[in-house]
Amino acid sequence: MADCNHTPEATNVKQHHISLVVADIERMLRGPESEQHQFSSERCIFRVPKNLRRLKEVACTPKLVSIGPFFHEDESLKGSEEHKLRYLKDFLGRSTKTKGIKDCVEAIAELEDRARRCYAEGIPLDSEKFVKMMLLDGCFIVEFLLRYGSVRYRQEDDPILNTIWMLDIMSDMVLLENQLPFFVLDKIFELLEDVPADQSQFLDLAISAFSCLWPNVVPRKKERCEVKHLLDLVREFFVLSSTDRSKSNSHLDKQLQRFPSARKLFDAGIALRSVRNKRWLSISFDNGVLRIPRITIDDMTKSLIQSLVAFEKYYHGDSFQTHIADYVMLMDRLIVSPEDVQVLENFGIIRNTAGDSRSIVNFFNAIGKEVNSFCMGLHFQDLCRDVNEYNWRSRCKYVALAYHQTHLQKWILILRREYFNTPWAFISFLAAGMLLVLTILQTVYTMN
Repeated sequence: MADCNHTPEATNVKQHHISLVVADIERMLRGPESEQHQFSSERCIFRVPKNLRRLKEVACTPKLVSIGPFFHEDESLKGSEEHKLRYLKDFLGRSTKTKGIKDCVEAIAELEDRARRCYAEGIPLDSEKFVKMMLLDGCFIVEFLLRYGSVRYRQEDDPILNTIWMLDIMSDMVLLENQLPFFVLDKIFELLEDVPADQSQFLDLAISAFSCLWPNVVPRKKERCEVKHLLDLVREFFVLSSTDRSKSNSHLDKQLQRFPSARKLFDAGIALRSVRNKRWLSISFDNGVLRIPRITIDDMTKSLIQSLVAFEKYYHGDSFQTHIADYVMLMDRLIVSPEDVQVLENFGIIRNTAGDSRSIVNFFNAIGKEVNSFCMGLHFQDLCRDVNEYNWRSRCKYVALAYHQTHLQKWILILRREYFNTPWAFISFLAAGMLLVLTILQTVYTMN
């Protein structure tokens, strides 16, 4: 009996299926959603990895407005589309270089292919929807930043700038998954005629607007460089002017692994000092004093750090270094327990408005695990080495002195470490002492 699997009919069916598979794969390779697209050298907008997203889902998701394709179909954000149309109308009223909406669409359509290559995954929107999205979202950003930065461009009935939504929208604009390529925003800004005299480029406008959120860390003109999107621009606020400390062949520098927590540094006699108006990476150590820039830990800061870490994990541009990840790794070493948070708060290094001390510990420990998978920790290598060496010498000195201390000296040392660990604690002790003396004097006077 002949094998039915080898009949001419079965063979023809199999060949037909093979032809369909070949045609489908060829279509995928030619299409915009090809896997090859993911290896484009221009890609700079990524999805937040699952580990970081699980840390705090809400911190990765826009609250009010969708920018770009990733949240374009999100029903919870559809309410912002009405505001985008209103802002587009006002934007067109400011643009005298163009003849109308047709010229704006043509200008953006020329950037479509390049813009698609900036996303780490294929965008399922057709050309019409993609260009429309870029125009509406881009004009909204430009118009919003114009109004945010100057009362000259605001309107009395503005439904956004006159409400508490303003900061939420600024926060949405720096989420990694909520980005447009910077060159798209630049092109849209070029269509304007009525622009501030001191802001001839979109970069100037963006820096001026976001400097309201992070004053005193904005890049100076000579420091400016090409940026990929608004999140990348904000990243430059914190990493420019930082120097590369050293290079190492190890995946994670051993000096950083041995770096003590904040409480251990204090117990070792290392002075902790807060530094105002400095970028996060401006941490220094000299002559037993560790100076760390102040940082406010709130929901926006947590969201920003998550987006920056995800961006540094996936972006691999020329001479690009994971400076924010280095900072997070160092903070993860400093903050091991709520006691460490308390020490940093006492010295004004941390201002916590996002929960109790344990929440800060959990945040940096969780994000530190993600950073540990790709960060080299090079930026603070020399600083960690200097601190570790000083700490080792202090411990040796402490052990040597311990053998010769009297009970009174040990008691004074414990009292200083536990109760005089900050200037405020010392002042509180003096105030309590004075109150006690006055109470005793009042009691004696009353008895007499």
